[in-house]
Amino acid sequence: MKTRKLLSTTLALLLALCTITGGGFVQIAHAADTVVIDLSAASEYSGSDYDVNTTTNTITYSDDDPVIIKGNGTNGGDGWTIIIENATDITIENNTTIFSTSIDLGALNVPHGATITGKDSNISITGNYMGISADGSLIIDGTIGSIAATRDVGTNFAVFGTGDIEIAGTIDSLSGINSISAVGGMEISGRVGDVNGFIRADDDIKITGRVGDVNGVIFSNGNLIISGTVENISGDKNGIGAAGGVTISKTGKVGNISVHENGISAGKGVTIHGGVGNITTDGESPTRATGIYAVDGGVIISETGKVGNISGNYGILVGDDSSVTIHGEVGNITATNAGIEGEFITISGKAGNITGGDYGMFTFSGVTINGETGAINGGDYGICALGGLTLGGSSVVYASSLSPETTVSDMSQGILFVGNAGTVHGNVTLAQNLTVTAGQTLTVPNGASLTIPSGVTLTNSGRIQNNGRINSSAGGFRGTSPTGNPVRYIQSSSGSGSSSSGQATAAPANTPVNITQAAAITATNNAIAAARAAGSTIATVKFRNPGEISLSTLQAMVNSASQAGMTLRLQADSMSSDGKSVDVRISLDPTLAKTGLNLSASTTNTAATQTTRTFTKFFENDVMTVALGQKAGFGQQVRIAAKLDPKLKTDNLYFYVFDPENNNFQRIPEPKYFVDKNGYVHFTTSLSGNIVISDGALARK
Repeated sequence: MKTRKLLSTTLALLLALCTITGGGFVQIAHAADTVVIDLSAASEYSGSDYDVNTTTNTITYSDDDPVIIKGNGTNGGDGWTIIIENATDITIENNTTIFSTSIDLGALNVPHGATITGKDSNISITGNYMGISADGSLIIDGTIGSIAATRDVGTNFAVFGTGDIEIAGTIDSLSGINSISAVGGMEISGRVGDVNGFIRADDDIKITGRVGDVNGVIFSNGNLIISGTVENISGDKNGIGAAGGVTISKTGKVGNISVHENGISAGKGVTIHGGVGNITTDGESPTRATGIYAVDGGVIISETGKVGNISGNYGILVGDDSSVTIHGEVGNITATNAGIEGEFITISGKAGNITGGDYGMFTFSGVTINGETGAINGGDYGICALGGLTLGGSSVVYASSLSPETTVSDMSQGILFVGNAGTVHGNVTLAQNLTVTAGQTLTVPNGASLTIPSGVTLTNSGRIQNNGRINSSAGGFRGTSPTGNPVRYIQSSSGSGSSSSGQATAAPANTPVNITQAAAITATNNAIAAARAAGSTIATVKFRNPGEISLSTLQAMVNSASQAGMTLRLQADSMSSDGKSVDVRISLDPTLAKTGLNLSASTTNTAATQTTRTFTKFFENDVMTVALGQKAGFGQQVRIAAKLDPKLKTDNLYFYVFDPENNNFQRIPEPKYFVDKNGYVHFTTSLSGNIVISDGALARK
């Protein structure tokens, strides 16, 4: 540095150890290669380690040795603007005040790659335009009391960086129109106290530490990932949001959000695995005063996710072709327009009352409820589902009304009350106590059944019309007897119910079930959530014992995944007859589908055993058959894994496709097969029908 270059070697060594004061020697507290900027004495500074300009009130340090800043920098109200040009190791001592009135620089200006370490919560950094300004990336460590920018005209920044910013230490308070602003990304891994202003970044924001109450907005032009804690958010703008996706991980927690515009908003999907408090919005714009809003990618509240009460113009709103999926828990939703609106709505978890000035729920496609909800009320209709309503999981749903377009799926398994009129759809086993209150009617149609298991009660204080079957454990049915068919009482044996008048035979554990669009979208949203949690961009939808799936359903799945920025894959598992293991697995790319598909498969059904019997009759080889439900080809190469018959020798397997209607077969030319350690044979084919696997080329008897 300038001073040391002019000193002799002897004098430099001497000064490293001491300073001459009144003829005595006093030891210096800092090393020879560290420069100390004492703000309290800056106006009298006459050295050459750094430049002091009393006209512009600037202190400029040009070398790259570590810097210690201390003292009171108010300078009679004019302050000092500190410019560190090259040093990246910057320490601020306790009880330091950095203050600047500059209109175009920060109070403390540092270079790219700088680390600022504070030593005490009594440190104060205040700028007119900016508190701290970094020409590139910046790390703030240690402890700093407050950082603020005070200009009330235009914008200002408490902390600004043209690169990435990491808050690794503790900042007790931040204040500025922009409290922290990064041209790159941002991570808050330490602790930030109360924030008055925006936290924003052009790239991803990761909050792994703790942020106190925020009076402002947290917004990322990339993705916002919260695995730490944000106490509460308030203000006259949005709460938290991202141009990409917003993810609150399982360990993430966001307190109450009370804002004028959107509580949580995202361009490419909101996924909540953790906790969010109550969300309150009070603005007037429909798409800027919504509790949770996603333009694309949908809203997913996973099994571990929990959100408090939501109120706004919309409770939860998503863009076209996007879905709302609630696997976790949401409190009451109250909205002036629609409580929940989306292309598909799925509730398999728990939701409170859902109330909308227009609709409780509105969807262009379907609503699936196989969880628990409170009352669903709307000024126009409680539920408007243009693609129909499907009940599952023995759910009990209360809706004020259904729109004329809303039909209840024949595949439903649940109870639906519309107003005071309830209907049992399908075969329902009550999962919790149910009371038919005075003025209510519950109808069990012909062909439907309602089972009351041990430990659950159905209390009739209104009217029950039983045209089907009500099965009850002892003491399960209480109150007024139903009209129509009497209650049939079940005698329990070893914890399982059996009826004295007979019991239906259960379907085999591998019976194929056709896939509805609502069920497919639910499965897709689950796969998207799982992929995000794993940090993957490939979402694999897994179906168990699937039957037919339509082309429109496949396309809807692809659209949902695409909007979430995911690559979609489909895995169809046909189980063994006891349901305990996979018999056949089909893996394919749904984006390549040109028609609807039948995804059922078996090595043991009638088609498989008859085909094996036919080939064994005419050929000497040991063979087995994989009977595929798809008959017209898959239109793409699919990978199939099937449980191999142990009698087959695996070193030279041949694969054929057999058409029983025309009694002909052809060899699959390049199956690319292998056998895994669990005894499954894997192969590829675009053909369908009955696949015959032989232990060599077929040889006639």
